[in-house]
Amino acid sequence: MSTRADPAISLGIAALVIWAAYRLLRETTQVLLEGTPLGMDPMAVERALAADPDVEDAHHLHLWNIASDVPALSAHVVLRREMTMHEAQEKSEQLKVMLRDRFGISHATLELECHVCEAVSHDGGH
Repeated sequence: MSTRADPAISLGIAALVIWAAYRLLRETTQVLLEGTPLGMDPMAVERALAADPDVEDAHHLHLWNIASDVPALSAHVVLRREMTMHEAQEKSEQLKVMLRDRFGISHATLELECHVCEAVSHDGGH
């Protein structure tokens, strides 16, 4: 019986190693290619930012992983009203807390704007 058990156990261990290597390679590739974190919906994050009463629009949102379990975000956020720099910084911190609490995004860079961006022509004209 031992002659049959050894190869079966060896095949089982080999299958576990291959499965673990596949998962690690998939996660590493996702991080290196700066892909959207698995299970995270960029549109839901954008809607959550835009749902704040002081936010008119959120755009140019980019989500990626710094490490397999550390999501990061950068986005442009258009504010509804003129704010002092201090008020804008406080609003940015409030939005970052929401992103951390709702989506687990602890590394966020928000570019605050006071008006919606216009499309820029690539030929030098406006």
